[in-house]
Amino acid sequence: MVQFEGLDRIDWAGLRHAYGEASDTPSLLRALLAPDEELRTEALDKLESSLVHQGSVYPASLAAIPFLIEVVADQSYPLRVSILSLLTDIAQGHSWCDAHQSFMQLVGMNDAAFNEQLEQELLVVAQIKQAFQAQLAFFMELFHDPDKQIWRQALNIVAEIKPTDADQAYIIDSVLNHANVDYRADCLILLSRWQSDHILTTAQRLLDTPTDDLLKLVATIRYIFHSVPAPIPDQLFAHIGHVIEHHDPALIEHYEALALTNGFWFDLACCLACGDAATREAYIPYFIEALLNHKHNDSYWNAALLAAFGSFDVDPEHIPTPLQRQIVAIIADVAYEKVGVVFTNPLSLLDQFGLPHTSRELDRYLGYPNADHASLEEHSKPNQQ
Repeated sequence: MVQFEGLDRIDWAGLRHAYGEASDTPSLLRALLAPDEELRTEALDKLESSLVHQGSVYPASLAAIPFLIEVVADQSYPLRVSILSLLTDIAQGHSWCDAHQSFMQLVGMNDAAFNEQLEQELLVVAQIKQAFQAQLAFFMELFHDPDKQIWRQALNIVAEIKPTDADQAYIIDSVLNHANVDYRADCLILLSRWQSDHILTTAQRLLDTPTDDLLKLVATIRYIFHSVPAPIPDQLFAHIGHVIEHHDPALIEHYEALALTNGFWFDLACCLACGDAATREAYIPYFIEALLNHKHNDSYWNAALLAAFGSFDVDPEHIPTPLQRQIVAIIADVAYEKVGVVFTNPLSLLDQFGLPHTSRELDRYLGYPNADHASLEEHSKPNQQ
């Protein structure tokens, strides 16, 4: 049963939240326990906006943590997931001054006053991380909660606070021992935010053992995502190449069923984008094949462009290889209704990559015999069906 012991011993009026002094916070915390559902929801809404406002956290946010944790610990509490979500937002919170430094300098805020406020806010952010670190054991217990929303939020918090090396190793080992492969994959995705050597070690260990292909793929992708610009071990790029070359439909389906991925081909393209041009060139034909099979899916257009060019920093005056030209031509064909119905505007993707995207540019780059440019550009407008 929730007791909120010590709630009234805190000088809430001396603390701040997003709207000023936090004297209303204890009554809002108590209202979370009201028998009336509407009162509980209203109190939670007010706490969410005052304790974390547009990502910024405050001294009152820090003081509220133990009481919110006490509510989450009550397994019968009806808004348990929502309270844990609020705790996740607090754990991920930042300093208002830190997020608005460029704006405050623009309006000429006094440097001394700004720096003093920034220092105080950064101290609060650090203290919040420490408060969650002190409750690591509690959040690790939630990893085993039957409610997926509960253990995912708990993992988000633990991923945010970045525990000690010893704790990281223990946590990774504990989640990898779970019976459900989807659970293990989701955990690795979340914990990869540590940007830790433990994630690299885990990826390499999984590649060297006869474990599930899904885990190998997830660990490899997530390490590459979070390690750039650090050098990527050749073993990891070699595995990405193997997966692309032998793309198993069952693995693709399983990977895309995970809630926290961006799609099989897109995530693999992001990995290739971190490699050198020769590596990308070797696997572009597989992205062309996937693109040709899914001409009207903009995720495949994005994936093909990423695989071909490696980043959004492309010289629009030069498309150097026939394979890259082929990808642009496929997207242009869709844009100009040469292959069916246009569901979105693929030309905007070419523009985003700094590639030729008007009919005149494409005529010059790809050799299209387009006489009526005005008509073609009219056909390529967004959302045309």
